[in-house]
Amino acid sequence: MRVILAATVLLAPSTALAAPLNLICRGEARYVLEETTTGQTTGADGYPSATSFNSERAMRTSETFRFEIGEDGTGRVKPPRVQIPLLRSGGKDGWWPLASAAVGENDIHAQFSFNFLNKPRVQIDRRTGDIEVAGYQFSFNGACEPAPDDTAPRKF
Repeated sequence: MRVILAATVLLAPSTALAAPLNLICRGEARYVLEETTTGQTTGADGYPSATSFNSERAMRTSETFRFEIGEDGTGRVKPPRVQIPLLRSGGKDGWWPLASAAVGENDIHAQFSFNFLNKPRVQIDRRTGDIEVAGYQFSFNGACEPAPDDTAPRKF
């Protein structure tokens, strides 16, 4: 009897995917504008040492991400316009398909692709709503909440 119950629990659809998710996430984005690496110094003995200096210039802005994830785990993301690189592929009307989305009881892990180099990873904590997005020379940290549905009354 325990084996049948355990198999039923393991094979039953996850409650995490019971309903589609439509999220709006607001937070702070950080963009690396310029990286500088310099490095070779001369030691006291007159020989070059391996010391290097790195610096970067970055910009921080308030931004909004949108996520839609269906019951089957497929979904799409609408990143802020300033984050979208000049070299891109796959986006339609500002939305990019999620290449992989794993929706669990307590978290969501996903990835999408702007191009062959820039494939941001997404992590959302379903208990707190906290989100982290990390891509090539940018990051985003914020909080998500359910987006208003199309049947909700307008604010104005």
